[in-house]
Amino acid sequence: MLVPAIQYKDEIEKQFQRIQYSEKYLWYTGSIDNYDMEVKTEGDKFAFAIVEPCINQYCELWYDVIGYISFRVDWYASCAYNFSLIRFHDKGTKVSQRRITTAIREVIRMIESFNLHRIDFRCVSGNPALEKYDKLMARIIVQGKYHVESGAFHDNIRDYRGNYHDTICYELIRREE
Repeated sequence: MLVPAIQYKDEIEKQFQRIQYSEKYLWYTGSIDNYDMEVKTEGDKFAFAIVEPCINQYCELWYDVIGYISFRVDWYASCAYNFSLIRFHDKGTKVSQRRITTAIREVIRMIESFNLHRIDFRCVSGNPALEKYDKLMARIIVQGKYHVESGAFHDNIRDYRGNYHDTICYELIRREE
């Protein structure tokens, strides 16, 4: 389930602090730099917490923050860009994985409702999510709503161990009808 990230600001920022020097952080930021991971409200940025409902031993309902997703929209250029998606818990249940997938579908529906001309996002080679992004692009191509291109910046990012990674870029242009 997606909820505005500002509602879980403290929890999201704690999760980012927890993973700050991990490989997961490299996959998220595309860098080993120390980014400011403060959850902010800005006019062009959409940011959501991905939460999973839980019930404790006293039958009280609460929500566990399992991920975070954000993107920006340039309304003048009619473009969604700067996508960020992270699952905070590595050992997620199938339910958690479904919640992440559902959240991605909700974001896709939201972006489609904006009727934007262009969508672009990037992923670091070696990221475990890369295969899923390729499958998502294949499904989008079959739907025929977008012209999809992908390319790479080779040896664009260097990890903590000194290994280089490519940055894979995806570009979706809405087909005019």
